[in-house]
Amino acid sequence: MIPPEASRRKHRIPRGVRLLHYGLPVALGWSIPLAVQRATGQPLLLPGQLFLLLGIAAAYSLDRLLDAPEEGGSDRLRPLLVAAFAGSAALGTVTALLLPRQSLALVVLLGASALGYRRWKRFPFAKALGVPLAWTWASLVLPFPARSWFGWRALLAPVAPTLFLLFAAGCLLCDLKDEGADARSGVRSFPVMFGARWTMAAAMVLAVGAMGQAWSAHRPGLAASGAALFILGLFPQLTARGVLGALAVDAALALPGLFIWMHLI
Repeated sequence: MIPPEASRRKHRIPRGVRLLHYGLPVALGWSIPLAVQRATGQPLLLPGQLFLLLGIAAAYSLDRLLDAPEEGGSDRLRPLLVAAFAGSAALGTVTALLLPRQSLALVVLLGASALGYRRWKRFPFAKALGVPLAWTWASLVLPFPARSWFGWRALLAPVAPTLFLLFAAGCLLCDLKDEGADARSGVRSFPVMFGARWTMAAAMVLAVGAMGQAWSAHRPGLAASGAALFILGLFPQLTARGVLGALAVDAALALPGLFIWMHLI
């Protein structure tokens, strides 16, 4: 029999992979606005884009600091998370002063929602709907010139449903790794209520819907993200594997910006 210590060493996630996992949501915040710019023709607003990246870094750093250590342990990286949160929050506060008032109203709304996240995610479908909506709304509004209070007009853009479907599919796949923890803490996530098999099926249907919308609108980068998420749905043993599963999902969602940056589309 393998000693427990040896078993833990065997499944320990390399530090470089964990750092990539920490950084990919920020890369996602860079990627999606590029896809939105390509779809809408709007100019990027540098302070808004910077604030989006800093906000993502602060929110995800804090969330991981509050969570229990992930597989393999992350105690050695906690000082990095603390520094990332403190630095991002401080710079984000300064950058927020440069935002239009209409966009700043959305920042306040999203900030209040983030503060209550650990409570409202206990409601049925809250994670499955609230998180994708926040990602979609922020990505459509903050990096671009303001057109309405809270940026509500941006939600009417033809690309908005595609983004929501992609984020919803990605969130469902990421929820697979949290099924046990959510069940123990009373969070009624989709996997907790319906099980892993139905969660994968729902994620794949959403990914196909996003892929179809993107392809019909001639948006190959977003279509590639939908295809990648659909393929990930075929491998639940990967998507349920903590850091590696989340890393794969974030990488799939970041494909549009990567393709645009490489001038492939």
